[in-house]
Amino acid sequence: MNAEAATATVESPENQRFSLKPEGSARGSVDGAWWPETHDLATELPTIARSVGRRLTRLERVGYHLVDWDAPAAGKTTCNGDTVRLEGFGAWTPGIVRFMGPGGTLSVTLIGADTDPETARAVMARAASPDNIESSATLAGSHADAGPAPAPTPR
Repeated sequence: MNAEAATATVESPENQRFSLKPEGSARGSVDGAWWPETHDLATELPTIARSVGRRLTRLERVGYHLVDWDAPAAGKTTCNGDTVRLEGFGAWTPGIVRFMGPGGTLSVTLIGADTDPETARAVMARAASPDNIESSATLAGSHADAGPAPAPTPR
């Protein structure tokens, strides 16, 4: 693997708050991290759908914990012309968002929108490291001394 392919990548210039491991990386608990700008899932989905769609062909379903967002999103929404099913659960692991599409499934660590930029970028880089196999909870706790905990605050 060349040096460029071995680095964590931000999927698109319009979304520098989302990073994924390079394809073919170590399989772990998460495939990367997402640092949304708000606590509103419906507002955030169009931008993330473009980025996720590059890896999954298109985004079809999103699984998430209900307390990670201000208000439960509707059961379906349209993102970039595609229908996306939204599946919020109370029993889902907080701080994990799962994106599903024809190309597979991506699980990412959700970094709280209010997290300071230095901490958020550090967690994103670590989560997207090709050899990362840490859990979302470990990633969230790994930078607790650098500022507020990056895990979403239950609402």
